[in-house]
Amino acid sequence: MSVDISKNGEYVVVGSQSNTLYFFDITSNSPIWTYTADYDLFSVSISANGNFITATDMYGGNVYLFHKDSNIPLWSYDTGEWAFRVVISEDANYIVAISYKYKGTDCDYQSTIYVFERSSNTTLWEYQFDCYVHTVSVSADGQYIVASDRDKHILYLFSKDSSSPIWTF
Repeated sequence: MSVDISKNGEYVVVGSQSNTLYFFDITSNSPIWTYTADYDLFSVSISANGNFITATDMYGGNVYLFHKDSNIPLWSYDTGEWAFRVVISEDANYIVAISYKYKGTDCDYQSTIYVFERSSNTTLWEYQFDCYVHTVSVSADGQYIVASDRDKHILYLFSKDSSSPIWTF
């Protein structure tokens, strides 16, 4: 299960292993709406004002973007791999997702990061990591993205404008 709360404290989103996305107003324990995917909704994120919600159905490999007014996705994107994490910038202009696939070498999994503008399911850029990237975060304005490689213990800093890391540590 994955959960997130809007920065303004008005909305909660829950992704469940029963393939259901729940969107709540904090004043009620009855969802405003639900969405059912074909697979576990493994990762969710909500914008600061609660207007936009992102989710991944891990085994289906999809990344979804929703508006708070509808359980019909504004768009979806098929990574072709296991879609593991998704985050949305506080201003809701940028979405960053991570997928991975098994490769059976020194680093058992290979990850890919995808960066989107809210207006389109066409990636701004993608970057493929040699190993499994476990965490990702995006700055409030979406200008910077940071990701961490679990196996090699490498930290990557990116600009939203380029798939080449600004630096690694």
